Amino acid sequence: MDNTISKNSWFTKNWKWVVPSAGCLSILVIAAVFALFLYKGITNFFEKSTPYKEAIELVLDNEEVQSVLGKPIEVSGFIKGGLKEAGESGNANFEIPLKGSKLKGTLYVIANKNENQWTFEVLTVTIAKNNKKINLLSNIKKTDF
Repeated sequence: MDNTISKNSWFTKNWKWVVPSAGCLSILVIAAVFALFLYKGITNFFEKSTPYKEAIELVLDNEEVQSVLGKPIEVSGFIKGGLKEAGESGNANFEIPLKGSKLKGTLYVIANKNENQWTFEVLTVTIAKNNKKINLLSNIKKTDF
């Protein structure tokens, strides 16, 4: 009779579920990292654009938006829409989620670029709670930037 006790390692006993689980977890981690880089890349693309910068500046300078949303106002999520520039022309159509100390809202931007000059067509903040719309174009004299 053999009195030796075989001591298998934990991995040897459990490898059949550990290996597939580790593989699936690795795929999930890689997908999450990819999604984060994609989110950051798209956000940076918008944030560097002229229409985005000007629209945010106009929101932050608007007293009505500040009083309704509350200070400080910040971008609070994923920017939806598109931005296209080709030389001296282009167009922008996007939504920027905003959050203040009181309420949330969305900044809607539609702008066109002709001969290197951007012009706002729509620049409106819609308040989430009551769907009140604040037209930022009515408060500025010149819509070219």
